[in-house]
Amino acid sequence: PLLFNIGLHTAHHENPHAHWSELARLHRERYRARVDPALNEGGLLPYMLRVLVLGTVVPRWRSRPLMPAVRAAPVEPHLH
Repeated sequence: PLLFNIGLHTAHHENPHAHWSELARLHRERYRARVDPALNEGGLLPYMLRVLVLGTVVPRWRSRPLMPAVRAAPVEPHLH
């Protein structure tokens, strides 16, 4: 489940002693509602096919950040 269901990642890290068979339930009960739906992937292989293969020719299938870009503060030149 950890390898083929990316959505269980948080449930695994916040419950490291939970048996793998409990992770889907933990994710569903505690985390799924708080995760942007775009991040809930059906599995690793479909994600890789969509992003790494199909995304090379269809831009809308590429991976993209959900957070706005952070612009770096301009660097002030140092006067010596």
